Amino acid sequence: MEIRDNKMESQNTSIIVNLSDKQLKAISLILSAKTLEEGCRQADISKQTFYNWMVNPDFKDELTRQRNEVIQEGLSNLKTSIKKAVAVLMDCLNSKDESVKRRAANDLLTHCLRLREIEEVEDRLQALEEIIIRRKIYK
Repeated sequence: MEIRDNKMESQNTSIIVNLSDKQLKAISLILSAKTLEEGCRQADISKQTFYNWMVNPDFKDELTRQRNEVIQEGLSNLKTSIKKAVAVLMDCLNSKDESVKRRAANDLLTHCLRLREIEEVEDRLQALEEIIIRRKIYK
């Protein structure tokens, strides 16, 4: 198997990855497949080959980088749909059917409260991280 440097552009940063074309193709196929088995089959590699490649830090880093790009793209798509979803729930608040209004109100309140809880946990976690960093600096 020939290994050469493949330049990959990622968010204005050029990364040199020492991976074969087969490895780069496998990453793409594995990430787009429903299961690891299906992705390996499409890439024409065994699962054992995939696990062997995972020992290579370059392969693992590139898999992580591409996976994160896929996740970011999905999140961007979700963000564009959030406004529509909220509008639908808000429209349901005007329904003549009382059970629809109640469920819509409950959904909106539940999601708002959950968001508030998450924000509070994030704030507390950030405060703890800052305390830990300060303690490490002063030791």
